[in-house]
Amino acid sequence: MKGINGVKLGLVFLAVSSSSSYAESEMYSVTLEDISRSDIKFSSVERKNYYPDGFDYNVVPSVDPLTLSAMSSFILDKAQSAIFDQAGSLIFDAIFGGGSSPQFVRLHQQALDEINNIVRDNILTSELESAKSDLKTLGELLNFYHESVRTNNPDFALLSDIKGRAFDLKNHRVYRSTYNQNAKLLTASYALTTSLVVAIITEEYLHGKVTKGFVAGHASELKGILSQLGNSADSYISHRIVMMTDKPISYCWSGCVWQVHDHIKGGYKSFPMNQGDIATSYRNQKINSYKDDIKGNDYDNIITRLNSLSRM
Repeated sequence: MKGINGVKLGLVFLAVSSSSSYAESEMYSVTLEDISRSDIKFSSVERKNYYPDGFDYNVVPSVDPLTLSAMSSFILDKAQSAIFDQAGSLIFDAIFGGGSSPQFVRLHQQALDEINNIVRDNILTSELESAKSDLKTLGELLNFYHESVRTNNPDFALLSDIKGRAFDLKNHRVYRSTYNQNAKLLTASYALTTSLVVAIITEEYLHGKVTKGFVAGHASELKGILSQLGNSADSYISHRIVMMTDKPISYCWSGCVWQVHDHIKGGYKSFPMNQGDIATSYRNQKINSYKDDIKGNDYDNIITRLNSLSRM
């Protein structure tokens, strides 16, 4: 976009947290010509500064992780109730059975399939496929154990094998940010994995195989890992939904035209002069919407339940 006589209009990027004022914002300088709705282009220096992880994904999972998030929260709630009530079995619950594999397996696979679409150049296809395969196997084994409990003949050898496989999935490198810089986009997926690990060791506790402290210790560890993924997802989102002005911020006393640019899906929305507050509100809404998409809108409840389990 050009101004009068073809002069470029300078813009200021505002990476604003949902609670920050304009004055506290971190600013990045770029021009409107550097940006298009469908293809955001930066110089190598600007790209390094703006995208420290080196990637600028323009697609996010189209599946709503709310279903996964609600399932994860529900499983943790069931686990906590089973411990407090000293239930005979947690995995007896219908959520761990159903057909050839539990429902959460299908939900999880759908989510990973969608997430795979955002990984550039399919560089992690083998890891994603490995995680899906591990989860499918875990679900099938949980279904077998569920059936053994229903017939009053719980297979504890199978339960021990299930625990080992669950821990393998918990430690899968696809969820490690040191290996996979997209791990933050798998926050809702890891929340489900976390809930399954807790459910399985809770089942062992109910049958006297492990102590309550064992369950609490792993709940604390899982809460820490999930919190790190969630914080990384928050940072990823907030640095890609940015406010911009048509002049340096110090000159906005006379009024500025504001834009909110979405560097996740692409596109931007313009706001007339002196509507900075409205633009800020719109940006915050976008950020919260992406947090629900990537983390799941039951994420905070999941962290709260893990914290409660860790304090038993």
